[in-house]
This record gives sequence, C-alpha cells and structure tokens, in this order.
Amino acid sequence: MLLKNPCFSFSCFHTGSRPTFETPWRSKVAPLESSHEEEVLYPADEEDNGLVAVTWRGHPIQNLRMYYALNCMLEYLTESSVSPLKKAFVECDDPLCSS
Repeated sequence: MLLKNPCFSFSCFHTGSRPTFETPWRSKVAPLESSHEEEVLYPADEEDNGLVAVTWRGHPIQNLRMYYALNCMLEYLTESSVSPLKKAFVECDDPLCSS
C-alpha cells in the first residue's frame, strides 16, 4: 500500500549511518556517596500542597525473580496499611504529603 502511494517518501530511511546512542539507563551508576535532599518550589493553589518522589534504578527486567522481589518490597513500603513510608510521610501529626 505504501509503495504504491506517490505521496509517501522513503527518504527518511536513507539518512546515512548514525553514531551509536546508548540510553542513559543502560550504563552503570556510580556508587552513592551521600544522600541528596532538595527543595523545589512550584506553583500551587495552597501552601500546604507537596510532592515526594523517591527513585532508584534496579536490576534488568530479564531477572524476573529480582524484579518481583523489588516490586513486592515497593508494595510493602508504599501501598499496605502498615507501610513504613506511608506512616512516616502521611499518617503523622504534620503530614508531608497525602496518599
């Protein structure tokens, strides 16, 4: 169908060789030498609005056993009724965020 369409051009497929691009998440990460805390101000309707993001890079997805183990740990830390992170950030006298 595309080959018979005179409006379609294959010039995008003939751009020549491109340099090798390695995605950032595939390279090794330098060891963490210290913790990092940063306060970022952003516009909000109310002064008590906030957001907490905790991130890390885990094992490759091909290692399914480790993937499910980390997923289970993440569920425990964030989603359960006894979640330590939820208890520390949400269910406290002065909450830092909401669930």
